[in-house]
Amino acid sequence: SEKGRAISVEPKDIRAILHSPLGGNTVVTLTVDGHSQLALLKSFDHDPMTRGVVHADFYSVALDRQITVQVPFVLTGESKGIANEGGILRQIYRSLPVVTTPDKIPAKIEGDISNLGLGESLHVRELILPEGVSIKLDASQTIVSIVAPASAQGREQAHLIRADVGRGAGHAVLSTELGALRFEHDLEIDEPAAESLPRQRGSPGSRVGST
Repeated sequence: SEKGRAISVEPKDIRAILHSPLGGNTVVTLTVDGHSQLALLKSFDHDPMTRGVVHADFYSVALDRQITVQVPFVLTGESKGIANEGGILRQIYRSLPVVTTPDKIPAKIEGDISNLGLGESLHVRELILPEGVSIKLDASQTIVSIVAPASAQGREQAHLIRADVGRGAGHAVLSTELGALRFEHDLEIDEPAAESLPRQRGSPGSRVGST
């Protein structure tokens, strides 16, 4: 691979890339010393005070070589499991690792959840993908689920634990169980998602390299 080199890029050009339909997956042409090279934005940094872009890394690409990029995963339709059965949406992936050539990178991957009932899931193999695009995950990987809210049985167990407080070791059991319940709740509601934009790091300048 070719060694990276420092170049100068206008901050407004980086902002234009990030606000384009494909965001950080936008293929650009860099011209250095009269030589043009297709490239993708790899990462960028901004000033913590002004929020202005101060550094960016690019990597070279070729239209005949496949690459892997993160593409936003967007849900469509209304799940019958949510509308009719009181289920809760659990979206495991907010972006998906897509394998394709630079000229075929989609702006997003859509997943229809209309037919998902309570306790049912959407898997990678069920996605409808554009031609020349594949997902770098196992075909059986679950990406969305419709899960039940806290069951009556779970509430009864919590009630029994509370009733044991004040009787010897009951207090320790209570703390452990509540911690476990709270952690599971966070997984369903506040699970972090992979961002579609390139990651941010921190040193001035711009660089272009190759994979």
